[in-house]
Amino acid sequence: MRKWEGLAQILQQGGLYALLFLLPFSKAACEISFGFLFAGWLIDRLNPRTRRDTIWITPATHALRLWIWTFLLVSALSILRSDYPMLGLRGFFSKWAEYFLFFVITADVVRRPGVVGRVLLFMTLGAVGVTLEAYSQWFRLHGLFRHYRYDMFDKMIGPYENPNDFATYLIVVIPVLLSTALRVRWVVRVGLGVLLTLLLVCFLQTGTIAAYLGIMCSLPVIFSMHLTSRRFVGPLLGMLLLSTAATLIYFSSVKDLVMHFQEIQVNRIAWLKSSLAMIRDRPFLGFGLNTFLSHYMDYWVGGIQVPVYAHNCYLQIAAETGLIGLVMFLAVVMTLMRKLLTVARRLKDHKAVLLLGLIAGLTAYLVQAAFDTNFFSLRQAVLFWVMAGIALGISDPAEQRV
Repeated sequence: MRKWEGLAQILQQGGLYALLFLLPFSKAACEISFGFLFAGWLIDRLNPRTRRDTIWITPATHALRLWIWTFLLVSALSILRSDYPMLGLRGFFSKWAEYFLFFVITADVVRRPGVVGRVLLFMTLGAVGVTLEAYSQWFRLHGLFRHYRYDMFDKMIGPYENPNDFATYLIVVIPVLLSTALRVRWVVRVGLGVLLTLLLVCFLQTGTIAAYLGIMCSLPVIFSMHLTSRRFVGPLLGMLLLSTAATLIYFSSVKDLVMHFQEIQVNRIAWLKSSLAMIRDRPFLGFGLNTFLSHYMDYWVGGIQVPVYAHNCYLQIAAETGLIGLVMFLAVVMTLMRKLLTVARRLKDHKAVLLLGLIAGLTAYLVQAAFDTNFFSLRQAVLFWVMAGIALGISDPAEQRV
């Protein structure tokens, strides 16, 4: 049995570390890592010695479990009345069920001794790789690893296909790396400070307004916590100033910013109208999970005349699973965030700082999701649920080994 226990830990921890390092560069890494994580998790659940060693049977996760299962049930019901049931089943198992399993498994894995430290290490190494890719793209006009060209958008896209996706990665990772820098020795802190500065420049060069808004909205979450560490407040003030100035740095004037905003709103208004029309016609259970694109052209009102996502994750969830599904999804997110914030207030020193960094990243992501496709893009969705799992694992009262 002990050999099986060791194998389960190797599969789960190795899969998580590989995912955090490779996620920015590869969609395949998400699927392969999931295979390792799921295999290790199954071994643990089938082993009588480790079956109950999970955060998911504790009273602390009761409400979260309830809302997750309810959302999945509503999603399944939406498939029953869908015009494209096979698309719905594919979306159910290969997207939402997989994303929640990432969340569930990660929360258990990070409760193991020493795992959190290694998680932060591999996340940092992944960010270093992203920085090399982004700056080689900037100075050589094409990336070092993925060979994407800077002039594709005249914005920095790093290892992603577009600047919006790159910005999503940055707004989640930067607060976590900032919190990591505040809990290590000064030599490492200096190195992380350099990395953070380079990543902030990348962030400004994405020119993604929704991400700017997301990172600014995440800062009050951190300031609202009752932390007394002076070294914590200084970097946060600097980050606030940099984030607030981001649009003025990227755009040559406020007028340019307004013009850019007006240009991108032409399509967004059309997407908004189409999404609301779909919700109006089927308000309760929607058109069926994973079928938004299949019905979009029936509700096209202007803009790009091809099937596109709603660019508002919450409206798209409502269009696919109805207002009931949206309420259940928001209940999952709100229950999670409330639990994390409650625990963060109780924790002390570096544990609170790390958890706050994760909360800030998740908050920024949730704000940007109101203007983009975050929850419907593989790497972005996996990033959110894995980070949420890390945060939940750290918040577990039994986890005292951060």
